[in-house]
Amino acid sequence: AWGVLGRGDTPASLADIQQGVRWVRADADTITQVLSNVLANARKYSPAGGAIGVKARVVDNSVEVTIQDSGLGIPPEVRHRLFETFFRVDNSDRRQISGTGLGLAICKRIIQSHGGTVSIDSAGLGMGSCVTFTLPIAREGAKSGDVLLVEDDAGFAQLLEAELATQGL
Repeated sequence: AWGVLGRGDTPASLADIQQGVRWVRADADTITQVLSNVLANARKYSPAGGAIGVKARVVDNSVEVTIQDSGLGIPPEVRHRLFETFFRVDNSDRRQISGTGLGLAICKRIIQSHGGTVSIDSAGLGMGSCVTFTLPIAREGAKSGDVLLVEDDAGFAQLLEAELATQGL
């Protein structure tokens, strides 16, 4: 089942979260940036309105988040370029829609930096689009992690190492 958000709906009706969805280890601010960008694109490229569905489920060792709109869709010949910096689909139904072509490129880098994947699918023009990204499930019971410390002052590096060790890192 999909949660949908149409014009005038409340945010509570937005998402369908599968039972048993697991925790992921992620930076909340940057993942919020990804969600905000993808949802804003879904709304922006659905100028006639329509529902936006959001779904989260467990797939293998990841949480998969899917955002589906019923908007303008994507021509198949440019789908492979959507994550390129400054790329925008150029056709008459998009010329009035503002944007820099940076949002999806940034989203891809954020998701990949978390160890996940991101993709976009569309059946074609006028058929909407579907953005899917994954984030690895956090190890169960993980109370420690690895930190790469880069510091040219050896004394300060040892101090930081000691402090991080007290935090289980």
